[in-house]
Amino acid sequence: WNSLISPQTRPPPHHHFFSHFTTSAHHFHHFPSRPLLYYFPNFYPRFSQFSPPPPSFTHTMNKPETLELFDQPDEEKVIENKVHKMPNTSVFLINKEDHTFGNVLYHQLLREKHIEFVGYKMPHPLEHRIEVKIQTTDQTTPVMVLKQAISELNTKLDKLKKRLLQQTQGSEWEQG
Repeated sequence: WNSLISPQTRPPPHHHFFSHFTTSAHHFHHFPSRPLLYYFPNFYPRFSQFSPPPPSFTHTMNKPETLELFDQPDEEKVIENKVHKMPNTSVFLINKEDHTFGNVLYHQLLREKHIEFVGYKMPHPLEHRIEVKIQTTDQTTPVMVLKQAISELNTKLDKLKKRLLQQTQGSEWEQG
């Protein structure tokens, strides 16, 4: 292969592509200074660096409408579905929430002493709804544990809000 390239066009040995990636501490995350098209000119055969991608690459067609993200007066926020195959187990559908609330609620439910199992999932990234599955001991019900966890989260958020207001009194945040 090297015999096919004349010495005038062959790059110096220290300028090949993989020389930019070393495992030493100084150069561990160093990236090449030239764009990838320099090293791989046929990497994007349909699009050159001068032509923009087609509109289908830039538009999100399945994006939900903004009004779908707000609570509606006729819509239930929390729906309980009991799991009859397992004792003291329910799946709660919580509308208009995502991983932000789901993760906080999950970790709060893990702190409850009567929890045997808790898990949550977001069925689809474009649906703003989470499903929380709760299994409790015989001393309580999943509804009671969920209400207790949400009230404790409200208490913690109120304390956090008070502390933030105390620390920011007279600062730039209140003036702006």
